[in-house]
Amino acid sequence: MVVCTLALGIGANSAIFSAVDAVLLKPLPYPAADRLVSVYERNAGLRQATQLVAPGRLEEWNAQNRTFEALGASYFENVTDTSGPVPERVAAMNTSPRFFQVLGVAPALGRLPTPQEERFGGPAVIVISDAFWRRRLGADPSVLGRALTLGGTSRSIVGVMPPSFRYPTAATDVWSPTRAQPSFLAVRTARLYTTVGRLKPGVTLMQALDDLNAIQARLGEQYPSTDKGWGASLVPLKEEQIGGVRRSLWLLLGAVGLVLLAACGNVACLLLADATRREHEMAIRLALGADRRRVVAELIREGLLLALIGSLGGLLLAHWGLSALRSLATELPRVAEVTVDVRLILFTFAVGATTTLLFALAPALQAARSAPADALARGGRGHTGGRQLLQRLLVGTQVALAIVLLTGAGLMIRSFTRTQNVSLGLDPDRVMTFRMSAQWSERFDAVVQRQARTIARLHAIPGVESAAFSQLLPAARDVPPNEFQVYGRDPREKTFALGRSVSSGYFRTLNIPVLRGDTCGNDPTAPVFSSALVTKAFADRYFRSEDPIGHAFVSPGQLSNRTT
Repeated sequence: MVVCTLALGIGANSAIFSAVDAVLLKPLPYPAADRLVSVYERNAGLRQATQLVAPGRLEEWNAQNRTFEALGASYFENVTDTSGPVPERVAAMNTSPRFFQVLGVAPALGRLPTPQEERFGGPAVIVISDAFWRRRLGADPSVLGRALTLGGTSRSIVGVMPPSFRYPTAATDVWSPTRAQPSFLAVRTARLYTTVGRLKPGVTLMQALDDLNAIQARLGEQYPSTDKGWGASLVPLKEEQIGGVRRSLWLLLGAVGLVLLAACGNVACLLLADATRREHEMAIRLALGADRRRVVAELIREGLLLALIGSLGGLLLAHWGLSALRSLATELPRVAEVTVDVRLILFTFAVGATTTLLFALAPALQAARSAPADALARGGRGHTGGRQLLQRLLVGTQVALAIVLLTGAGLMIRSFTRTQNVSLGLDPDRVMTFRMSAQWSERFDAVVQRQARTIARLHAIPGVESAAFSQLLPAARDVPPNEFQVYGRDPREKTFALGRSVSSGYFRTLNIPVLRGDTCGNDPTAPVFSSALVTKAFADRYFRSEDPIGHAFVSPGQLSNRTT
């Protein structure tokens, strides 16, 4: 019973410690990772103040700053690999110049793109991830120089990254230099780059921020229509990746720590009961001249043996627990790095040794204090008052810890239940989704026609009740807010919202209720670009008591008016 209790307590602590260690304590797997920062554009006047970085602005920051070794960036694109026997969708990161220089990670095989390959008009090359290399290419060591057809473009493989390189996401398959043309860099409102920078040695975050803000202030004077009012925002890369789970992991570690304390109290009670059973034996030893310190040392050695066996069992449980954690907590940052390593083994046995002092010392000292004559006279009958007091204290502590844990578990279950019962605003039952990609070179009207043909063919499939197209799935926030200008309003009045293009069958397909107005047309295959629906939150924020239906607005860069 002692070994099982210890194994459960130590195993839970070891598993959670491994997650805390991998996610929070270990540095990111990049050289001098403490000097890496995420870089954003910032406009305090926007509801979503921080935005991604425009490609042209990134080049200007690179050329004019004095605090960064380099700034690099990437943006995500789904492409199709048609070079194999079966086409496969590939998660590609289009990278800016200096991207790999900033992160400082060498490939496991081959090389990184050269500056010539990162420029417009340079050779088309890619670097692939270790997972893609193994899954798609069978871990072929002669893969260098092999061409893959991604999105209709042939690209030559020049390198394979190590398994630990998963930036910006673990799902990334390939990294491809953007080779951006000058006209693309000139679009100053195309904020699509996820940017990372490497600070120079000795430079603080505040110094770098002041440097970029000074540069942006000069750009605001040079380009007032697009850059005025904008600045920079910097976040340590590690903080950005794990900041959202920091508090949860520490709370979880504290909770399993309370479980371990309760287990120690339980074991101490068991050993006190065992010490009562052996009281007559200890009295005979002391009466025959045994040294009290040797008796205490023997009891502690027995406790250490139990702790050793319990720690081994806890380590086995931790291994199983970590396997479950990696398969279930797929959204946890750096979850692939949560493994059984030397640090976990040392932590496990350190916990085992500490618990020995907590549960074995009290029974040992209790046995050492007892008078041999009194113990022999009792012959093992009954308990002494001091021992009863200690056992009551231990039991009371266990009950108190159990109440705390049960209360926390109950609150968590209630919060989870409430979350599950929150209305989604749509009905996801029997709804299936898939993605369609388009080339940057593909004409917009050709993309729209292809989408319409796809929806028409889906409607012809038996069993399909409705089909629709949406630029993004519900609740997705993968794009920055759009700026709108409402006709009849002061042009200086800023209106921002997340928007997406949908076909007219979108609301029927997802059973989204329309509070007022209609769903913009009756043709389920026709995309909607001349009319729009807004959420109640949008109407309450920008129209207040005014009726939003019938108002017209336009987005910068779009010629067609939209009417709510």
